[in-house]
Amino acid sequence: MAAAIELGLKPGRISGAAGLHQPAAKLSSGMLCNCTYCGLARDVRSAEDNSFIRVGWPLYPTDLVAEKIGELERKKEVGRVCVAQVRITVQTGPGRMISRVRLEAPDVPISALVTATLLNDEWLMQIKDAGADIIGVGFGCGFRGTFLQYPR
Repeated sequence: MAAAIELGLKPGRISGAAGLHQPAAKLSSGMLCNCTYCGLARDVRSAEDNSFIRVGWPLYPTDLVAEKIGELERKKEVGRVCVAQVRITVQTGPGRMISRVRLEAPDVPISALVTATLLNDEWLMQIKDAGADIIGVGFGCGFRGTFLQYPR
């Protein structure tokens, strides 16, 4: 919801001097991750209902979000943008959102948050070529017992 407010897509105000530092993305097909700690991995409902943070998580077209980021960049009101690899497909690949943001906001730094088990060399190059300058790798588990309990 904070991202929608910050991008001017929903009415509202973010309290104090805090601003949006990292908008989160969600696809209309819903969350399809299998993070051990997340209830959504085992309780998949419709995309509109999926919210692991228990607040509204409105859906907007990729192009609209990229355009809004571009508007904020032109007003010098956006810092780094982080695009998370929530779900990638063969058709879209990991670079679609990054490419759209780069097109609308050519100077904004872009990070890609990736899932190591879904990544390969080809997709790493697509992410780089699309315009990301930093890649972060998310880890869903931190204890040996958890890894052993949920083998791949």
